[in-house]
Amino acid sequence: MWCWGRNAMGQLGVDSSFLPIAVDPFHMPFTVFRSFDGSLQAASLGPNYSCGLNANGRVFCLGNNTDGQLGDGTTTSRTLPTTVNQLSTLEPIVVSMSAGKQGHTCAVGSSGRCRCWGSNLHGELGDGSTQNSLNPVLVAGAQNDHVMVAAGRHHTCSIRSSRRVTCWGRNDHGELGIGTTTSSMVPVEIAMP
Repeated sequence: MWCWGRNAMGQLGVDSSFLPIAVDPFHMPFTVFRSFDGSLQAASLGPNYSCGLNANGRVFCLGNNTDGQLGDGTTTSRTLPTTVNQLSTLEPIVVSMSAGKQGHTCAVGSSGRCRCWGSNLHGELGDGSTQNSLNPVLVAGAQNDHVMVAAGRHHTCSIRSSRRVTCWGRNDHGELGIGTTTSSMVPVEIAMP
């Protein structure tokens, strides 16, 4: 994967402190995930962090980790891709992942379960709490039919195998699509006309 632009937290996979002053790789494409395990199948970018999904169904992240959005069990920022802690054991094959716009990340395993980690100020992890998590937590409910996930600013939505869509988290502007502005810390099905 090639990226360019701001690298304030090492999200481009480059430690700027090791570069000579004359080198400015951020205004042109620069290799990211060069230590990535296997070929990159998908990538998702959050605020000052990046995550990738490889061909083996493993998720790696790098960059800012203030809220635990890298999922490695710490709040230490990284300039090299790090494996999401426990995810490969809990969900050996990930089929969809998404980095949110305010520091949370989610992934769906081939099991159909959805797990999220990082910032949870508005219930965007979907585990019924507002507690941040440094490791993946299971989205509430007995549903094992998630097929795709999309993390937003302070909310998350998933598509289910039944083609229904469920969302959770902040809902001040109707982000959850449930016909109200009431937030939810657990998945709720959107109100389809």
